[in-house]
Amino acid sequence: MTPETFCEQFATFAEAPNGVAKLRELILQLAVQGKLGTQDVNDELASVLADRIEAERARRIKACELRDSADERGVDESILPFALPPTWTWVRLGRIMQKMGAGSTPLGGKKVYVDDGVIFLRSQNVWDDGLVLDDVARITPEVHQDMSGTWVEPGDVLLNITGASIGRSALVPDDFGEANVSQHVAILRLIDKDVRQFLHLCVISPFFQATIMRVQVGVSREGLSMTRLREFPIPLPPLSEQRRIVGKVDQLLGLCDELAARQAARREARERLVGATLDRLVSASWDRLPACLPAAKQSRGIRQQPPSTPAHTDKRTLNESADTRQAGSLSHAHRLCDHFDRLFDTPTTLPQLRQAILQLAVQGQLVPQDPNDEPADELLERARMECVDTSDDGEAIDDAMDSTNESDELQLEQPASWKLIRFADIISYGPRNGISPKPVQHVTKTKSLTLSATTSGTFDGRHVKYLTEEFPADSFLWLKDGDILIQRSNSEHYVGAAAIYRGEPNDFVYPDLMMKVRVASCIDVAFAHLILMSPPSRAYFRTRATGTSGSMRKINKTTVKMLPFPLPPLSEQKRIVSKVTELLSLCDALEDKMTQAESASTQLLAAAVAMAQE
Repeated sequence: MTPETFCEQFATFAEAPNGVAKLRELILQLAVQGKLGTQDVNDELASVLADRIEAERARRIKACELRDSADERGVDESILPFALPPTWTWVRLGRIMQKMGAGSTPLGGKKVYVDDGVIFLRSQNVWDDGLVLDDVARITPEVHQDMSGTWVEPGDVLLNITGASIGRSALVPDDFGEANVSQHVAILRLIDKDVRQFLHLCVISPFFQATIMRVQVGVSREGLSMTRLREFPIPLPPLSEQRRIVGKVDQLLGLCDELAARQAARREARERLVGATLDRLVSASWDRLPACLPAAKQSRGIRQQPPSTPAHTDKRTLNESADTRQAGSLSHAHRLCDHFDRLFDTPTTLPQLRQAILQLAVQGQLVPQDPNDEPADELLERARMECVDTSDDGEAIDDAMDSTNESDELQLEQPASWKLIRFADIISYGPRNGISPKPVQHVTKTKSLTLSATTSGTFDGRHVKYLTEEFPADSFLWLKDGDILIQRSNSEHYVGAAAIYRGEPNDFVYPDLMMKVRVASCIDVAFAHLILMSPPSRAYFRTRATGTSGSMRKINKTTVKMLPFPLPPLSEQKRIVSKVTELLSLCDALEDKMTQAESASTQLLAAAVAMAQE
């Protein structure tokens, strides 16, 4: 790859996933290979520079200013990772160093740190883009004097040699004052400090970092010995070219910073725009929903009486209100369509769109209402005929939730033809918890699901464990087609997540951390699942789950039964499910298209990296 081609494709590379970070690595790799700029035949050869450094090294050794070592000046060409331009040369790192050594920790450790004193640099202070002194430790001048072997000088290259930050490096500024380093940081002090800036680029390049990872020592491979570090081969350009390379790298890395800032600003602006647009589209509020619903009556033969409608609120008023809401939503929907390509141009924006689709669905704003549909009241009566409490724990519904504020309930925004109920009103079986006997490592006849089988919101029968215990054919633990599984215990993100089991009966049992329900046969089970996975229901379960933050959260059967459930006519349920399926499929297709585009950018960048390493 020529420098001209690289610059032409610069912005394209940056748009790949994680492109800016990879671009920074590519810049450094090209720099140390001599491919970032052109060579000048008038430059002094790097071999002349190396000879001059070697002569100065010999002088210092003779003057007892520098200790001799057994390092060979030459580099074994068979181990060199890439070819260099003719004006460059390879040297061993140890041959161009005046000092190479790790620091040390003062006696007493942290106990000797003081609030005001000499800077004591640790690995957390050393970063590739410079020293970070926000939490820097300090030691007394006396301790500093006792640790003269770890003094830092301007122009030193510092390198982390242990721990998770191994390989991180910083160049000490020319105006830096007194400091020491800990045993986790090595000092690389050059014989010719004019080489320091290029050496730092070399140290943080992918080439040098890969060498570090390859030669780490110790059982945990988290240490870098000075002996091995001295042997590292280093590409050395002519001094004039080093300056040109450093300037070019600074320019390109600065451009990377600008591109990253623009991408972040664009992403933030897009997310705000998407959020605001979708919020306006789904402007109906569910904040007061749970408080204004009556408790569902679970005792057989007891029916919930619908609240009376105030005399001044007639059906025509409700219909006009619904029409007004729908017209407003359509207006926002048109704006959404006009700017769709601008809003949803990356996969990260699609989750919000999917959630908005579900939100519109449960608010009755996704498909039109049909006055010829069977009223939701009549559908509810048919459903209640099937609803018998078959849960196995005898949990009682909180009587305190039996009160209702009728005026509040009438303020809820939903189509007039819908009925707002509790989930328990349409549950024909359950909820019932599963069972979790000890699994075995070999295949058996009994397959029990794991929690991963339903966390995505769809059933995945590949996530199973095997049990030696056998269950009778009529056991409630066996799943039947159309059963809904709800995560009763999981992380905050997944608690309450639900999936429909579609498959043969008596093929799977389910674990104790799930509960199973079945809805009345006159209810579309796919619509019930849609309600369970909608944003209002997911928020309802999260806010009512017990357990501390960061641990497994739990919901009980009463919470599931009391879930607010907007019930449309059955025909409308089917239309909603069909429309949601269609729109979510379009989202999937759009995501695939975006992913393919990102993959093409990634392949282009990978090809550039491969060419750079040839």
